[in-house]
Amino acid sequence: MRFPKLPSGKTAAQEREAKRRQHQADRRRFRLWCIARDKERCRRCGKRVNVEWTDSDPNAAEVNEIRARSVGGSDLDSANCCTLCKTCHYRYTTHRFRIVAVSDAGANGDLEFPDAQIILPRDRRACDDD
Repeated sequence: MRFPKLPSGKTAAQEREAKRRQHQADRRRFRLWCIARDKERCRRCGKRVNVEWTDSDPNAAEVNEIRARSVGGSDLDSANCCTLCKTCHYRYTTHRFRIVAVSDAGANGDLEFPDAQIILPRDRRACDDD
């Protein structure tokens, strides 16, 4: 079966693949820009981060989205991204603290990192009087 060509001369699958590759390249460039903007330092602890990402490096830079893409945030928005070291990023993803933009400037301005309030499920044994 032959797939119909789009006006660009490519199939729809080829167009999707080209867009995906372009987005990945844009994300790589944006990641480097964000790390440079934050002066190669973790915005939470201030530790110097390594630009080159490796699995075993605890000082590897992670560019984190303040508002996740799944809830409408953008991964290419400078006001939505900040640099974290790998340790702080792990603590953030395990909900040990939150990231709050203090001003309208978003991640370009001041950030606060309050401890996350972990809400545990109610203990049913403590509610026997129901």
